[in-house]
Amino acid sequence: MATVLMSILYKRFFQGTAISDARGYADGIWCFWDPLLWKVDVLTINFQFIHMHVQWENTNPWLLTAIYGSPQVQSRRTLWHDIQGVAQTVQGPWCIMRDFNTTLHAYEL
Repeated sequence: MATVLMSILYKRFFQGTAISDARGYADGIWCFWDPLLWKVDVLTINFQFIHMHVQWENTNPWLLTAIYGSPQVQSRRTLWHDIQGVAQTVQGPWCIMRDFNTTLHAYEL
């Protein structure tokens, strides 16, 4: 199903894509854009995030990180470590879109 959906989206709407691999119950992270409007350089693809340098038409460029955190606590710790590494390289505007997949109470795990 995911392959069919991606094919439809790619052909009809977006020709720029960055997709992280699916793991466990997660389908991965899908980022789509129209390259006629957006200049996107994918810097890092990780199973929990995609980090990109983006620019819309003739505006100033900025960084975008799309995050979908693992429900596994140890993997989320790795995510925080990886994001700290990304943060050390950031110069300029940076937007983070995220679902950290966190819980409020221990019984929710």
